[in-house]
Amino acid sequence: MDVNGLLSLDYIGAGESIGHDSEAPTDLDPNHEKLKALKVNSTPDAGPSIPQILHLIGNGTEESPTASKRGALQQLIEASLANEHSVWTKYFNQILTVVLEVLDDLDSSIRELSLSLIIEMLKNQKDAMEDSVEIVIEKLLHVTKDVVPKVSNESEHCLSIVLSQYDPFRCLSVIVPLLVTEDEKTLVTCINCLTKLVGRLSQDELMAQLPSFLPALFEAFGNQSADVRKTVVFCLVDIYIMLGKAFLPYLEGLNSTQLRLVTIYANRISQARTGSPIDTNHD
Repeated sequence: MDVNGLLSLDYIGAGESIGHDSEAPTDLDPNHEKLKALKVNSTPDAGPSIPQILHLIGNGTEESPTASKRGALQQLIEASLANEHSVWTKYFNQILTVVLEVLDDLDSSIRELSLSLIIEMLKNQKDAMEDSVEIVIEKLLHVTKDVVPKVSNESEHCLSIVLSQYDPFRCLSVIVPLLVTEDEKTLVTCINCLTKLVGRLSQDELMAQLPSFLPALFEAFGNQSADVRKTVVFCLVDIYIMLGKAFLPYLEGLNSTQLRLVTIYANRISQARTGSPIDTNHD
């Protein structure tokens, strides 16, 4: 089947008119069979099919590319909310691929709407999204650097949902390798992500993970950027509060100034949260 041929505007327009015409198309109408093939189901008012919608998101229309993309994305948001099993089972991978690609669209309103769709998919198609969480995180990390604040903020919101609700170990598999990046913005974001993830682990799980990221975290503590150093401090503080004295041997990798900074903040934050400082004495 020639998908591009079927996805022309003529067919989309014809599909929309079927529900409004008083006369149904006859079997002799050459477009009739093609139109039926484009429907998600066979009801006359089903509207454009998922392949049609994806085509519009990827290409728009010559007359109004942005408006047609926006309309198509809105239809997918509605499809996510409806969460019809047959639709998402069949088209999930295609939908996710197109949506992640359009996060690079030149129009910021399209990028923002794409993130709104991802938020809905994270909530409504969670099982399917779980299987693709690594690629979603990688893309969201990239979009957090968007020059448009509304887009970058929405991307960070998406990331927060992933980090709080999806498998923390799969999230760590993406975040930890990026802790050695030289890009300051990405580094700050990844350390913040790490801070959120360590809070979801048990003490034993966290202890087991320490060797995978502490060297990079200590390296980042020496970064020339004050923002990076500050983010490292609060990450180490959260780990320290979780592990207590068990974390002290690991902190020996810090210099005296860094250790003092972490200890002071750990005690202040612990005092604020629990009413008592951390026991920092060796047995």
